[in-house]
Amino acid sequence: MIALHAHPADVAPRFVGFRGQRCCTTLLLSLAFLCFSAALSAHAVTTSRTPIMVKSPEPLGSPMASGAAMEAMNIPAYRPTLQRGTLLVASRYLADPTFAKAVVLLVDYGAHGAMGLIINRPTRTRLAKVFPGITPLFSRQDKLYLGGPVAQERLGLLLRTDRHLKEAAHVFANIFFSSASEDTLKRLLSGSEQGENFHAYRGHAGWGPGQLEDEVSRGDWHLVSPDSRIVFDAEPSEIWHELLRQSAGLWVQRGDHRFLSGYAP
Repeated sequence: MIALHAHPADVAPRFVGFRGQRCCTTLLLSLAFLCFSAALSAHAVTTSRTPIMVKSPEPLGSPMASGAAMEAMNIPAYRPTLQRGTLLVASRYLADPTFAKAVVLLVDYGAHGAMGLIINRPTRTRLAKVFPGITPLFSRQDKLYLGGPVAQERLGLLLRTDRHLKEAAHVFANIFFSSASEDTLKRLLSGSEQGENFHAYRGHAGWGPGQLEDEVSRGDWHLVSPDSRIVFDAEPSEIWHELLRQSAGLWVQRGDHRFLSGYAP
């Protein structure tokens, strides 16, 4: 029997043609897969959830986008800064027992340092006992607050008023700070208007140049935007817990996990 042998010259063209056809098929399949993947990605983008919108700690603040969305839009996340009127919320792990669970309102801030009042430390002392010569105080239940460890022989006033008081320094909105003189208290009590209020503080908190910045950078304090209702209307025993709870949500939204060291539900 005669065996048929194909000549190499006859096989080569068919082999080359088959290999080229296979390469073209593979290329077309790869392109189709890439197009399908791109379509899926576009669909995922258009159907994804709207970024979570959060508000600043101040209830009247405008909504701000979450940290990831802001970075994508080149919009900086809302971050309160050290300035007059800022609230300092003590970290849960603040080492200094003087400021454990304290909320401090900055009434002065600058290159010279900072001064603040602890707003959530009322004492049992009635203000009428401190100022026995001011008769209207005897019908009120105002308590003296412990403003801080510095200069406790001095008294200061936080005032919520729309009136212009030239002896008082503006802190934020309609909140002012003044020394607690009998004349100032008598003026407030004699012509008090609706919504006006005041708290008296013994002593204050103080920081030298750069000292408060160092404490904030190591996580001793969290910064919160001010609100007059926090200062005058909130229950003092609840202020620290509530501000820490509210602020923790904002820190998570914008990815500032280093601040969470001071938070526990």
